[in-house]
Amino acid sequence: MDFHTAMLRMESAPTRAADWINQNKIDYAIRELLDPMKSLMTSRGNAQSVIDAWRVEDAGFMKVELVNDHPFADLTEFGWGDYDVYPLGKENGGADTLKFNWQGGIHFSKHTHPRGFKGYNILESLENWGFYDRFLEKIIDGANKWLLESRMV
Repeated sequence: MDFHTAMLRMESAPTRAADWINQNKIDYAIRELLDPMKSLMTSRGNAQSVIDAWRVEDAGFMKVELVNDHPFADLTEFGWGDYDVYPLGKENGGADTLKFNWQGGIHFSKHTHPRGFKGYNILESLENWGFYDRFLEKIIDGANKWLLESRMV
C-alpha cells in the first residue's frame, strides 16, 4: 500500500467506524440494555406482558430508543399517586356502593382511597448502575476491534 492510500484509509476510519456502529447498534442495545433491563424487571415483579412489550428501535444515525407501547408501561415504570374511588350510582348505570374482596372477605363501601405505587423506575436504575455508559463503551470497543481486524487503521 502506498502512502497516499494509507492516508486515505486513516482519514476515512472515523466515518467507517461510525457506519459500523450504526449497523450494529441494535444488536448491542439488545445485549447490553434490553436483556438486562428485562431481567431486572422480572426480578422486581413487573407484569410479563409489560416486559415482553419492551423493544429497541432505530432512532436515527448512531441512536437507539428503548420503546414500550403497552398501555400500562408508564404506570409500572413511573407509578401513580393515591386516588379516590366512588361508586357510579344507579342513575349512571352502576351501583350506589362499591363491592370488593379484601383480606379474605367481601366488603362494601361508599368510598375507598387506594394507595399509589411508586413505580419500578427501571430506566433510572439502568442509568444509575452504569448500563448506558457500558453500552457506549462496548459498542466503541467493538468498532475499534473491527477497525483493527479489518486493517482499517
